Amino acid sequence: MDYEPRIVKLEADMANQKDTIVLLRGDINKLDTKVDSLRGEILTLTRWTAGLMIANAAMILGWMLKAAGVF
Repeated sequence: MDYEPRIVKLEADMANQKDTIVLLRGDINKLDTKVDSLRGEILTLTRWTAGLMIANAAMILGWMLKAAGVF
């Protein structure tokens, strides 16, 4: 049985797979940088949200104390 055509086909398939893997690695690196930038944005938004929640709580507490006649 002649295995040479099958081996040539497998070698060609492996070369295509290597190229595909290289492209996938590039895409994964791009996604990693995007995820890192999103993490930074999420951290910033979380800080803003926490600050606004503290400000709202202080405002509500102030209104409650004013309504109770403390001020």
